[in-house]
Amino acid sequence: MSDVIPVKRPSAAVLILLATVLAGGSGYLLMPLVAADLGPEGYTAFAVFWAALYLIISALSGVQQEIARATRPRSVSAQVPARPVARNFAVVVAAAVLVVTVASAPLWMGTVFPAQGWSLVWPLAVGVSAYVIVAVVSGVLYGLRVWPFIAALIAVDGVLRLVLVLALLPFTSNLGLIACAVAAPFVLTPLLVWPFVRRHVVNKSELDVTFRPLAWNVARTVVGSTSTGVLISGFPLFLGATSGDESVSAVGALILAITLTRAPIVVAVMSLQSYLVIHFQAQAAAAWPALLRVLALIGAATLVLSALTYWVGSPALALLVGPKYFLEGSVLALLVASAGLVGALCATGPAVLARSQHMVFTAGWVVAAASTVFLLLVPGELETRAIVALAVGPTLGLLVHGVGLRRSLDANRSGSR
Repeated sequence: MSDVIPVKRPSAAVLILLATVLAGGSGYLLMPLVAADLGPEGYTAFAVFWAALYLIISALSGVQQEIARATRPRSVSAQVPARPVARNFAVVVAAAVLVVTVASAPLWMGTVFPAQGWSLVWPLAVGVSAYVIVAVVSGVLYGLRVWPFIAALIAVDGVLRLVLVLALLPFTSNLGLIACAVAAPFVLTPLLVWPFVRRHVVNKSELDVTFRPLAWNVARTVVGSTSTGVLISGFPLFLGATSGDESVSAVGALILAITLTRAPIVVAVMSLQSYLVIHFQAQAAAAWPALLRVLALIGAATLVLSALTYWVGSPALALLVGPKYFLEGSVLALLVASAGLVGALCATGPAVLARSQHMVFTAGWVVAAASTVFLLLVPGELETRAIVALAVGPTLGLLVHGVGLRRSLDANRSGSR
């Protein structure tokens, strides 16, 4: 029998959230500093690179979630060395991501990075391929419930990115160099943390699937995670692509507002994705109450932050980055409210994934993302299109996840009679 490691540990979520506050706060500070330094037009180009990078990373976060779901502590009495399925998978996928990104670049870089070209493609390719290693290591650590090292990975990545970018900004506004500083922590973080993590991982874990079914499960999860990226990290990319008739300054101001107002809720819940999978697995007998408690916390946080943003959002934004980024408090509050819907979707996703409902997980996120992009294409004012898209898309995704989870629970109850 495998060693039994308690899952329900209140300090675990707190530890992950504290690390996320540190990492998220670093990114939160980074955005207005870059915006103030580069101006709206320069920031728009930077935001497109950031959105492209984190769109792909959001897609690849499905690797972490599935590795977390599949990882089990290995029996201490096992005599045969564990098969390195996770390691082999990480190497193969990282290499494939690097090759595909670079090989496909001539097809899209003229549209995505029209002025910078290859100077942004290379940091993008290296960053996303290195993230695969981070995702696999993190997934194994989540499966083993080694919370301090998971927190270390999260915190080191965010703080290191802030330090590197701040070290460059006084000396250059070259986006290629700044992009390298943004991507570098994906390479450096696992190298810094691995010496401390190794003894907790090597021959201490095993997966409940072999390479081929792992690849199939990951493929389905990645489709859902790609849609997550469209809604969260990639949204500025799609907003810019569907706003060609708008001024660059107006688009840049809205992108910055979306990034800053949604981060406190969305980044926090996103950081707990793999933890929530493990949590909902442990609460399988009381799936609805466990999910409703999480949704209630997200809803309460959303209400409080929306109210605060309505009253102080506009002056705070002006203080951070100047009057050229001004937006009404009502617009900022609605953006925060839409972030609560995305945060809720980030909770229902792990709930269905914990029950191995990979297709329901994928369907919910695909419906949400497709609806969001479609609504961005509907003619209308820039701010109205963005708010409607950000509200309706996640709501439809929540309905898909909710119906799928209800059917699964009803089927289990019928089968147990």
